[in-house]
Amino acid sequence: MFTKNAILVAIAIVSLRWVQVCCNPILNIDCDCSSTSLESDPLACCVSELPDYDASSTFLFTNLPNSSEQSQITQFKLQSMKNLTEIPPQIFDKFTNLEYFEASIGLRTLSLQSLPNKLKQLNLGYNRIMALDANAFQSPELQYINLQYNDISQINDGAFNGPIKLKILILYHNKLTILKRSTFKGAANLQDLDLSSNEIETIEDGALDLPQLKELLINDNKLKSISDACFAGAPKLQNIDLQRNQLNSIGKAFDGMHHLHQLQLSGNHHLQDLDVLALSNLPELISLSVEATGIRSLTAPTTVTSTKSPLHTLSLSQNHLSSVDFLKQLSIFSKIEKLFVDANKFSRWDDADVRNIKKYFPNIELIVTKSNIWDRRWVENSLIPVFQANNIFCSNIKYLNTYIEGFTNSIDGQIIEGTECI
Repeated sequence: MFTKNAILVAIAIVSLRWVQVCCNPILNIDCDCSSTSLESDPLACCVSELPDYDASSTFLFTNLPNSSEQSQITQFKLQSMKNLTEIPPQIFDKFTNLEYFEASIGLRTLSLQSLPNKLKQLNLGYNRIMALDANAFQSPELQYINLQYNDISQINDGAFNGPIKLKILILYHNKLTILKRSTFKGAANLQDLDLSSNEIETIEDGALDLPQLKELLINDNKLKSISDACFAGAPKLQNIDLQRNQLNSIGKAFDGMHHLHQLQLSGNHHLQDLDVLALSNLPELISLSVEATGIRSLTAPTTVTSTKSPLHTLSLSQNHLSSVDFLKQLSIFSKIEKLFVDANKFSRWDDADVRNIKKYFPNIELIVTKSNIWDRRWVENSLIPVFQANNIFCSNIKYLNTYIEGFTNSIDGQIIEGTECI
């Protein structure tokens, strides 16, 4: 029996599955010590802690499977422990074939040199870890590390030297302020990197020299600028999220990014001089979001010609655009299907350009125009008739309900009623 004051760690079987392979059972256990009672199943494993635990205390193991059965346990989840600042090494000594380990127990430091060699996924989110030391993750098969919701402000050189197969790294909601050239050294196979909701102000050139990186989330930080060479070492990047930073310039940071599919720059309120049209040179960019960036006009090219840009979704909402040349300027993106220009300063567009909308954008399906300062009579006589004739849907010009009442269309699986597309 455990004393009333003892911190009980009970590992309950959430999933128990036997598979017969060459006469040897394979046991998968999701160990969860948030339970307050032991499972009756004799194969349940539990770890009980001494009442006054400290780093030198010895863990007692009871109701453990025998040695051969321990080696078949591949998943271990540790939660709701009090006053436990590091992972007891005995766990990894006992369960040498773990492929998944999770601990959300208030950890302050990492001592993981003895990680099982077969470990593939490590989830240490929702702890209090403040720093990652050199060689923090010594497991050759590790492919996924989740460190979200910690207090990490420092990543020391060589922290990622061990997991040579690491593909996914989540550092969401920590306290990082700088990405140094050496921060991710060793993580050459990293494909997905989540740095969102930190306090990052600086990215040193070379910090993102990650040749296999495909997705970078660095939204909700404090970046004011990015250098022209910022992404040069990540040629396979497909998705970059830089929303809600403090960027005032992007320079030529995206030049030559031949595999970029999606770029999100919304919420950088001082990015007024962004040359949207220059991004037509990106050969695989299909979605661009520059909402609420303070843009007042588009840079007009010397001659407006269609390009090979595959861009099909463009959001310019919540800016200060008012130019009557707007549509002609955007015709450089001839593949556009969905265009969002709500909450700008438009009162009217050039009539000739409106009549040529389908010529400029043969695949156009949706143009969202709500919350502008439209000239009501012009909208009635020019804009809506063209939209109606070409099955283009707009939004929220309320006094024109009758023009398309009852007309419906399906976009991305959602039915858009005609009475809403007004």
